[in-house]
Amino acid sequence: MLLLSNEDVERVLRMDQCIVMVEEGLRDLGTGQALDTGRSDVYTANSQSGLFHRLAVLRGANRRSDVMSVRIMSDMASWTEGRTEDKYCVKPGLFCGLIMLFSTQNGEPLAIMHDGYLQHLSVGAGVGVGAKYLARKDSTTLGVIGSGGQARSMTEAVCAVREIRNIKVYSPTAGHREDFAHWVKEKFSAACETLDHPRRAFDSDVVITATNSVEQPVFDKDWVAPGTHLTYANYDELDGGIFAKADLACSMLPNNPESTPVRGPLSLAHGFTSWAVATEKELKIIPRRPKHPVPEAKAASIIDIILERRKGRTSDKEITVCGAGGGQRITIVGGMVYRLAKAAGLGREIPTEWFLQDIRD
Repeated sequence: MLLLSNEDVERVLRMDQCIVMVEEGLRDLGTGQALDTGRSDVYTANSQSGLFHRLAVLRGANRRSDVMSVRIMSDMASWTEGRTEDKYCVKPGLFCGLIMLFSTQNGEPLAIMHDGYLQHLSVGAGVGVGAKYLARKDSTTLGVIGSGGQARSMTEAVCAVREIRNIKVYSPTAGHREDFAHWVKEKFSAACETLDHPRRAFDSDVVITATNSVEQPVFDKDWVAPGTHLTYANYDELDGGIFAKADLACSMLPNNPESTPVRGPLSLAHGFTSWAVATEKELKIIPRRPKHPVPEAKAASIIDIILERRKGRTSDKEITVCGAGGGQRITIVGGMVYRLAKAAGLGREIPTEWFLQDIRD
């Protein structure tokens, strides 16, 4: 079995590859060759008030590539008065996120890898696929709310599918948006303007929101102009009224009841299916925001648009919205990373026998 670090993943994974693979994974979901069970969380209240351990699990399988994946994240989570989420593992600045890959041919554990770099690029790639099918083909301007790693990968993906010439970035921290602008100027042939208010970011053809906001929208629906393609990393960032205003709102999951994740007893932070070991009083600490209904006539899966089962953008004046994410991207991109890393001799080989036993459960 192969043990791969973020550095190993970065050496073999590029955004253009990632966009191709994520689109293939979405096609596989739509044609019954893949499965995405969604994410589920388990919260355990901590002896420190307001602090919770959260174990998050995502699973996916792809029959065509013979790979099944499990992504596991172990975080200590808390929420500020401003309703942003803080998290760490062991101590601030460290995180535990692992992807395990298994062969669907014989059950063999194939790899364990850090999830950080693959997560950022594959979420970005989902944004790239959405922009490829929904953003106006003549889009040249990009507005970005957020300046961290996820905002950067989403920006890279949009630039990969559209000829972006001008980027505007807003972050509440001036130094962060200046760092983002410096990164843009080094990486792309595009100008980058820093903003001290998010409103002007919406004077753009494509708008990205990538923040750690919880229960707090980062924009007003009235800022979104006709013709805009809006894409987001975090549902809590949205002004829920955008779904009524938009002409089309796409998810990354099939519009198929059999593909909908099993519902748990709780809907907590970010709305993921959740369980908890905590008192009712403790649970009140965890923020939650009800999902805003999408009018049925406007709701779609990006998969149906890719497979031409449904039309996407039909005019330059339409507002389109598309989420990012989905566990299938972890499966198909993880499988590609494993094959490339193995061929390149990267990572650390550890005996598969360590993970096998002769006692049946």
